[in-house]
Amino acid sequence: MRYFNIWRAERAQGYEDGWLHVCTVHFPDRLLRETLEDQFKIVSVYVGPEKLGWPCTRQRIFSCGLRKDRVLWVGPANIEQDFMERFSRGCRLDGDVFCVAPPDLVTQELQHMAKKRGTFLRQGTAVVEVTPEMVLSPGQLLRLQKYEEQRLQLQSLSGCFLADLDHWPDAMARGGSLLPAQLKHGTYWSWRHARPFVGHELLTAMGFHVLPETCGTFRSGITALFPSLSAKHVRSLAGNAMHLAAWASWMFYVLSNVKPVDDFYTFTRSPTSSCQEEADDVD
Repeated sequence: MRYFNIWRAERAQGYEDGWLHVCTVHFPDRLLRETLEDQFKIVSVYVGPEKLGWPCTRQRIFSCGLRKDRVLWVGPANIEQDFMERFSRGCRLDGDVFCVAPPDLVTQELQHMAKKRGTFLRQGTAVVEVTPEMVLSPGQLLRLQKYEEQRLQLQSLSGCFLADLDHWPDAMARGGSLLPAQLKHGTYWSWRHARPFVGHELLTAMGFHVLPETCGTFRSGITALFPSLSAKHVRSLAGNAMHLAAWASWMFYVLSNVKPVDDFYTFTRSPTSSCQEEADDVD
């Protein structure tokens, strides 16, 4: 809360024409409005990548503040409905689509997990040879069994079922065919592939181009950090990130619906002036 109060106090100085903000759906929106609404017009939507066609969940509140004496909102009054009409897409894939890491990367992750359990996986061990008992903690194995009890009711028609084994069913979110909302820690398990997602796959689900299997020769700048990061830190980056597609959609929507105050009044006066000039010419 301390850092938010610092951020809010800086925005209240009015240095910017506007700002963008994103937080969890549990964030009390009134905290923005109590201090800033006199100076800024604040608009917001509740949206997650699952509503934009991505098979993963990360519901967030996206907001923007527009300095009233500098920037005008020229978009519709019903912002959330208009935003969804323009950007909403149904999911045609399931969360297993992100299981695209090369086998050596997956094996490294499994070896690391097995080592923590006191199990040694020999070099060259195939992913299909690794059982849950080799890499999961006793608590995670119990949660795996609990999720198994609801899998047939919740899996997709293609057989995709995913869950975070660091949380009990219904404690935060149920398992299903969408990749659960990521935290800075978590063990996201795919029943179809019988393995956890690795950090690179979790970043891919967040919209980052970090695996050649999904983006060819293009790479996100974040990949330059990977050699110095552990697998745990890569997963933490994914859990602490904004979903790029959702964030970019909100940015694009806001920038398409604002106009500087000076430009707006020049624009609204121009048609009248032009019509008057034409009338004078006719006379």
